[in-house]
Amino acid sequence: MLAEAIHRWSEARALDDAKPGGVRAYNAGRCVRELWYGEHGYQPLPRDGRSVLVFDLGTRIEAAVLWILEAELGADFRRATRDDRVRLEPLGNVCADGFVRVDGKWRPVDVKSAAPMGFERAEVGDLDGVYLAQGECYCRAYDADVCTFLFYDKATSQLAEIEVERDDERWARILADVRAARAGACPDRPYALEELCSGCDGTGKTPKRGQAHKACNGTGRLEGGPFIPTFPCNYCSFRDECWGELVEVECNGKRRLRPAKGDTP
Repeated sequence: MLAEAIHRWSEARALDDAKPGGVRAYNAGRCVRELWYGEHGYQPLPRDGRSVLVFDLGTRIEAAVLWILEAELGADFRRATRDDRVRLEPLGNVCADGFVRVDGKWRPVDVKSAAPMGFERAEVGDLDGVYLAQGECYCRAYDADVCTFLFYDKATSQLAEIEVERDDERWARILADVRAARAGACPDRPYALEELCSGCDGTGKTPKRGQAHKACNGTGRLEGGPFIPTFPCNYCSFRDECWGELVEVECNGKRRLRPAKGDTP
């Protein structure tokens, strides 16, 4: 009964969340083709209830972290309010999660809850392009030289503080992607189908001993492929629009998606 109630709530939320949207600070670093579909009113794939619960938990964690920062840092930290919304052309309204005072200047802060794999990447400074673009937008919106991201590992409660510095080349790429996303013609797909085994670089042999690679049975090719790239395409809300009808296939114990037909749109 209890679990069913949670499922009903999350599934209802999932239906409400399936709405098209344009380019904003939070998604400006995503695939330009994904941005184009959003800008032109295509309907995204609906999220499932489990995804809603994952994101809801993340939102609650981030709110708790902001509360702790405000309580601990006092006058040197403040959570953002509606008055902190800034119009940043051509992306619309932008608002960071909060602001920390460093050397007398206010710096935008964004809190991110992350799964262990994403946290490990962030911890060593390997930030996804989406985060870099979002940090750049905050720097531009608040005329700051640096934006600080605070990552929280949802599995271990570890923290990692990462700084993203203002970068003119990155901003130029963002502006170029916005123009492409709002143009009439759909941009070329920036990703290709994957058909070669990455474990042996398509040779069919193990790197050290030159023996037949087990994952691909020595063929150098992914069995059941070619597949769309797992990241970012598997997680794209417009993957069916981009690649056409997709079917799910198991490859080396993992769920992979490939076009149902030999060609793609």
